[in-house]
Amino acid sequence: MPQGLEVDGGRAVAPVRALAIVGQLTDLGVAQRLVKGFGAGAGLGVQVQQATLVLARGEFDFNAQWTGWAAAGMRRGKEDNRLSGLTLSSAAGDATVNRFDNTRENHIQTGELGLRGQFATGAITHAVVASLNLFDSSERNAWGYNYGTGLSNNIYQPVALTPPPLTGFGGILGSPRETERIKNTSLAVADTLGFMDDRVRLTLGLRHQTIEVEGFDATTGASSGQYEKSRVTPVA
Repeated sequence: MPQGLEVDGGRAVAPVRALAIVGQLTDLGVAQRLVKGFGAGAGLGVQVQQATLVLARGEFDFNAQWTGWAAAGMRRGKEDNRLSGLTLSSAAGDATVNRFDNTRENHIQTGELGLRGQFATGAITHAVVASLNLFDSSERNAWGYNYGTGLSNNIYQPVALTPPPLTGFGGILGSPRETERIKNTSLAVADTLGFMDDRVRLTLGLRHQTIEVEGFDATTGASSGQYEKSRVTPVA
């Protein structure tokens, strides 16, 4: 038998199971393929997105009745846009375009811990599960715009235009501040009771959930509002 395997009910099982995934995604020119406002020669209509992902999960069999698991995930994303908003003015494709830039970063972490097992109290069997879930998200955002200087173009025969200067800002494009923070937690416990040789089953459980959301001003970093609530709900 290979090393690390055990026998459970006549079959070989691994007491430890694990999975890990690491990836990176870069997408260039998404908006340029969709909107030709100032044209590629003007350097607008360009969107760059980058994301780094890490996922890991593992399980461990303490014995034939009890198994524990843990999982964690992380995402780091960046987005840098130089866009041209477009408003059609005729069926011939004439349009007015304006400018909008933004930079955004988001950081997300997730985690999960769990335990499941089986036991009996007299003639009643129990299949129990307990799990803890965590979610933490932070978003940074900044933008600049010029909606007052409309330039003319045509969607069927677009030409490169000189983009107008930005006239309004929210935050600093080169160094965006945190604008939103989300924290969610959930703790759940459930027990499925079996009666009459498991011909009749009843599941009882509770889940405690907490949601925390806070927004921040993109320019000053001051809190713009907060929400926090917790609830206990039944698990079916």
